[in-house]
Amino acid sequence: MCVRRYKGTKLRFLNIPNIHVMRESVRKLHDICMPRSEASLSTSWFSSLENTQWLEYISLILHSALRIVHLIEHGSSVVIHCSDGYLNLTICVTST
Repeated sequence: MCVRRYKGTKLRFLNIPNIHVMRESVRKLHDICMPRSEASLSTSWFSSLENTQWLEYISLILHSALRIVHLIEHGSSVVIHCSDGYLNLTICVTST
């Protein structure tokens, strides 16, 4: 995206992983929270939780949401775009 064409535009990457990474993370989280058998129970539950990276990803999403809300509260318009191959999502948010 060429932001130089649009005066006052700022481009920020929030480093949130794509949907495929998020889906794998939540699958791992589900596996440790809902084990299929007693044999699959982890003796190091917190290490297994850390390995899912779920809490890190949720933290990124919440920090990004907070940043966006702050911009909107101060009168900025925000375009949120997620692009990952065939999956595209664009949301325009403005303050009133």
